[in-house]
Amino acid sequence: MALSDTFWWRSYILEPMKKPSTPLRERKKDATRHALLAAANKRFHHNGYEATTIDEVCQDAGVSRRTFFRYFPDKESLAFPHRRERLERFVELLASAPASEAPRLLVESGKVIAPTCTD
Repeated sequence: MALSDTFWWRSYILEPMKKPSTPLRERKKDATRHALLAAANKRFHHNGYEATTIDEVCQDAGVSRRTFFRYFPDKESLAFPHRRERLERFVELLASAPASEAPRLLVESGKVIAPTCTD
């Protein structure tokens, strides 16, 4: 009896593997960025912002100081990682507001701040 006769009911033709939605390199970059942010947040909560050094964050994240600066220009960027995107969104919302609405009223009503704080 041949092996193929024993398993006639199974299909051994492999389906092509589906490619992940993002390339491996991008996933690794995201993981490194996330590790740096997580290490920084932990240090900021335990030691405070001023007492935390970039070297400590790098050590906790398992990356070099050089790698850190590939992801963030400075320590402040760790405390406010989405600052640029939020500012761009804020400016877009102000620009798209009707002329009858003053920017101060938009901010007070939460139309501008609330959508940008949902990261």
